[in-house]
Order: sequence, then C-alpha cells, then structure tokens
Amino acid sequence: MVATVDCPAADVVADTRTLSRDAWLHLRREGLGGSDAATVLGLNPYAGPMDLYLDKLGLADERDETEAMFWGNRLEPVVADRFAELTPFGVHQLPQMLRSREHPFMLANVDRLLTDPAHPERGPGILECKAPGLRQSPYWSDEAAPDHYLIQVQHYLAVTGYQWAYLAALIGGQRFFFTPIARDEAFITQLVIAERAFWARVTRRQPPPLDGSAASARLLKHLHPHADETTVTLGTDAIALAEAWHRAHAEENAAEAAKDAAATQLQALMGDAAKAHAGPHTITWANRTRTGFDVKALERDHPDLVARYRTTTAFRSFRIRSPKEVPHG
Repeated sequence: MVATVDCPAADVVADTRTLSRDAWLHLRREGLGGSDAATVLGLNPYAGPMDLYLDKLGLADERDETEAMFWGNRLEPVVADRFAELTPFGVHQLPQMLRSREHPFMLANVDRLLTDPAHPERGPGILECKAPGLRQSPYWSDEAAPDHYLIQVQHYLAVTGYQWAYLAALIGGQRFFFTPIARDEAFITQLVIAERAFWARVTRRQPPPLDGSAASARLLKHLHPHADETTVTLGTDAIALAEAWHRAHAEENAAEAAKDAAATQLQALMGDAAKAHAGPHTITWANRTRTGFDVKALERDHPDLVARYRTTTAFRSFRIRSPKEVPHG
C-alpha cells in the first residue's frame, strides 16, 4: 500500500515512480541523501568525501548498476514484506523524494513508512531495507548493524522529523534481522552540522582535503588537465612531500621484493602441486591460460589496418628526480 505523506518537516520533491534513472540522479545532486551521510562523516567503507564531492558536481565516473545494487533493489520489497509478517506495524510504500524544510540540503528516499496501530501517538516511523551479502553477517544481529546504515537512518529521521525507525536486513538471502532505531537528537545535531559544512564546500566548489584516493587524482586531472611548460619553485612543504614520496617508493619496492621472495620460496616447496595448505593458509599455484594479442605481428602484416584504429591519449606524467642521497630524517 502506498502511503500519503504526512510529514510537516519535509516537502515532496518528486514522485520516484515516474522518474527516469537520469532524472533521479540529477535530483540526488541537489542535496545530500541518506546514503551520503556516512560518507560526509568519513565512515562509509565504500567511498570517501572526495568521491561524494565529485559526484555532487557531476564529475564522477558514471557507475553501471552492479549485481549487488540490482539484487538490493529487487529484494527490498521481499525484506519489507517479511518485516510486515513478523511485526504488528503497518508497512507502506513511500515512493517520494523528500527535502527537509529546515535544512534544504538534506534529501531522503525512504524505503517504507511505518505506522503503529497499537500506539498511534508515536506517529509515523521509517523502515530501511537492506540485502547485504553473506560475508556481512558478522556485522548484523537483532541488536546491531553497520554504522553507515545506522547513520543513514538517523539522516532520514532528521529529514522527516519522525521519532522512530527499524532497520531490516536479509543476509545473503538466508538470515533475516531487524533492529529498532530511536531518534538520536544529539547525533542528528552533529550530523546536520557536518552535512551543512560539506554542502557549503560543494556550493563554493571547495573540495575536501586531497588524499591518495582515485577521486583526488580525478579531481586534479579535471582541474589541471594540461601542463603549460612553465617551471615553478615550491616551498619547504613540497620538499617534505617529495622526501615522503621517496621513502614510500623505497618501502613499496622493498615490500614488493619481499613478496616476490616469499612467493618463489613457496612455489619451490609446492613443486608440481596445484594447491597447498599451510596452517590457516590455502595456497594455489594452478594452471591458467591467457589469450593475448600480437600487436607487433599485426603492425607487420596489416599496417594500414592498425593505422585506422590507432588512438592517441593525452595525459600528464608525474615523476620526481632527486639527488641519489635523499634525506630520510
């Protein structure tokens, strides 16, 4: 059953049943949704603040729907129906995107609206449905759930003004959990502050601090796609960074050499065996085949054909050349 929204704290932005995926993605970029909340706090295990910043500016690579995303969406009604069977609550579809009236940068796409016939004075509640893989099972129980999902629910409570919620999950298609979540006013206050600050960065086009993520590299490529052949002199901070790069490069080479040495010694111990067990470790050295493409032969036998399909890609190459002895202090 589809619910009629009675939510004084939020406005309906759109009916998601009539939105195309492109239109939905466009609306999502007009604010911060529930799945963005943990990312703002740096607590999303799958994305960082820079990823989110690029996404809101439309600079992130478009991602195709993954198998996990597909099944998460497909199993949402299954999770909701099972929750309805196990609890006394009314469970209603809420196919609207909502925007907080007090904090317009906060959006919500709530999975289900809950009502409590035995205690109507509670007002509506929220049900968030998840279908994580079996490997996530250790992080779920009737009393616990991953932090980034709990943060998502608090974001929805902030947008709607509701006081209570449930988080339900079908783990690996085999185990079903649900846990109650009460509105945490102190946490919501801090969450709103963090989201407001992040959204101010987005509107000012002021990125989060750069780190070693692919998102940071993508932002720099967008901001500075071409070198102008000038030379600049950098300060002492840059000297420290160059030395840190050299130290990390040396450690990386040493770690790679140690890994290769361990691999060759293990291979010698295995001999002709395809698999070995060493305590808790399972080691494989199995037969594989790979189909290659002989570019040199193609260029030799069909040079005209190669020329038709050859492409040139422009990019900036980063290197550091330093004296042989680099300070490490």
